[in-house]
Amino acid sequence: MFRKKWTRILMILLCIWLITSVYYYTQHRITINRCALDKEVTVDGMVVQLNEIVFTDLEKSFTLFRNERYYKTLAKLPVFAQQAYFKVYTFYSKPYKKLEHNYDNRFGIIELRGTLTTDKSIDLFLDRISLVNKAGLEFSGHRGIENKSASTYSFYIGGRYFVKNDKTAYFIIKDENDAIIKSVPIKLEWQSKTYNYFNRPPNRPLSKI
Repeated sequence: MFRKKWTRILMILLCIWLITSVYYYTQHRITINRCALDKEVTVDGMVVQLNEIVFTDLEKSFTLFRNERYYKTLAKLPVFAQQAYFKVYTFYSKPYKKLEHNYDNRFGIIELRGTLTTDKSIDLFLDRISLVNKAGLEFSGHRGIENKSASTYSFYIGGRYFVKNDKTAYFIIKDENDAIIKSVPIKLEWQSKTYNYFNRPPNRPLSKI
């Protein structure tokens, strides 16, 4: 009788654990659409290579490691146990969240990634470029650049609430007076891939996606 009771309790706990694990496993699923590009633009002695555009209707959740309890617990653990704790903590978490005010899933986050080659100063480069949709709205709310070598840089520009059914975007370069000097049309032909906890999106330190 006693043994049956504990067996039943263990089975219930096992079922709860399995259901919880499946739920959190699904929270790591994200579908990313990619549009490979092979476009090159030269302006003011700078060569701008457009590599790809990516799109997803989820955004990263940055609350994962804002929990003070996580760091306090981690500090108390021996070094050999810290990595295991990190893996468990990240698995039972929600790394992504839906865009606000996106009830019909019409919108998502879009990002253009490219490479810049130049021997000149690039101080104003990111301020002069943007990604524009067919209605003329700019998507350059998040942007970044990283030096890869003496004259080569990786960069990205992008933004939120891009209409997922739009088939065309434009890469825009402006001059110092905010006048458009280059407009490159981009046909959006997506290739989709779904990632999960065990098959994560490629690590791109610059990217918001």
